[in-house]
Amino acid sequence: MNRYRISIPSTKLNYKTVLDYDPQKLKDRARRARLSEPLSIFLDAYEPIKKEEEINEPAGKPAKAQKTPVIAALLGLNGEIAVFSLDTWEKRLTIKPPSQSLCAIAISSERSEIYAASCMDNAIYCCSALTGEAVMEFEAGGNPSYLAVDEASGLLLSANSGTCEVWAYRLGGSKEPVAKAPAGINPLSVSIDAARRAALVANSHSDTISVFDLESLLEIDTIKANSCPISIATNNATSKSYISCFHKKALSVYEKGSPLWDIPLGSETVQVCCDQGRSIIYAAGTGNTVYAIDGFSDKIVGMAKTDYSMHSIACEQSSGNVYIADHTNGCIKAYSQRGLEPIGQIPLNALATQLITATVSEVL
Repeated sequence: MNRYRISIPSTKLNYKTVLDYDPQKLKDRARRARLSEPLSIFLDAYEPIKKEEEINEPAGKPAKAQKTPVIAALLGLNGEIAVFSLDTWEKRLTIKPPSQSLCAIAISSERSEIYAASCMDNAIYCCSALTGEAVMEFEAGGNPSYLAVDEASGLLLSANSGTCEVWAYRLGGSKEPVAKAPAGINPLSVSIDAARRAALVANSHSDTISVFDLESLLEIDTIKANSCPISIATNNATSKSYISCFHKKALSVYEKGSPLWDIPLGSETVQVCCDQGRSIIYAAGTGNTVYAIDGFSDKIVGMAKTDYSMHSIACEQSSGNVYIADHTNGCIKAYSQRGLEPIGQIPLNALATQLITATVSEVL
């Protein structure tokens, strides 16, 4: 017998539940509506018969989403965000938020949105990572200097160096923060510890790391760091955090708030990032040197000398390739994962003050 989809408003039946419905009742209703065998079910017993639809396959095809790895470069002096596809290295779009004084960006892969903080306007702008269209403006604290997204909790975190606070916003929620918490002096970097469900904030002028519970945004620990911590990255596989300090030629390693050891480097580091899938930590140094560090042994497994000054570093999670902002030549230099072999460059014709990678989804 052929089977058909049924949708009767009074019973709210659909194609997934129709086969559980009493077949005799369906036959009786069909007979009263003067429908013949094989069994055909009308859409509404009180309206004229509409076109029958077979339920062998659900009506309509589910929307397909194409995932594209991208890198966003904050061109602070231009007040722009340049977004490039990492599949082709071609520019996808240029985003121009309402403010010209942009100081930090973050991306939500799940929502395909880019967030840009303005230190002059004390605002955070939410824009589509697919079209560049402005979506929302969040109220921010004094001088929002760093943004971080935690997809698991659906939060956007803002480290406000002017007021020494951390504010949390609900992604897709209102423009008002859902929580505020005091941090140390001049918070400059935020890292998410996925295992502990905590946010670690580097406070450069108080030489501390504030640890916040992501559910309540209550401070659960304060870690004494070395002089002037400016960047922090956490390896989710080991729950170890790597802290770069401006006046120290080493990375300080902590595990769940307890200091472990220092990794000696040949220069001070300006920024660190982590390849979560391969547990490799990358550090960009002031001596034009990039270091690759194994996240389990904490041994240096790769190093590359550059002929340019570096300011920002980012790692693409799928390929493991590393991208560094070249301030000397106004471009993004690309390196292979772990071995740090140069593989090309992305032209910018501008100075990138921050790089961030993510995967965005487009409905086909």
